[in-house]
Amino acid sequence: MAAIDHQGVGFMSNASTAVVFIEFQNDFTSPGGVLHEAVSDSNNANSTLENAAKLLAAARESGATIIHYPFTD
Repeated sequence: MAAIDHQGVGFMSNASTAVVFIEFQNDFTSPGGVLHEAVSDSNNANSTLENAAKLLAAARESGATIIHYPFTD
């Protein structure tokens, strides 16, 4: 069983850890998306997509559970 090091916060067991991505849809994340302009400044300032991609890669590599959850009507 691998563990994810969280820079001094401690270790988390992959057997009991999940990363949940909520609402990563093109409407928000892609230029031209209906809500992209509403969140693009915040996404850019915080490197949201880049950081999410790094987290996703590390979680996959370590074997953690990954859940993608879109909101629907």
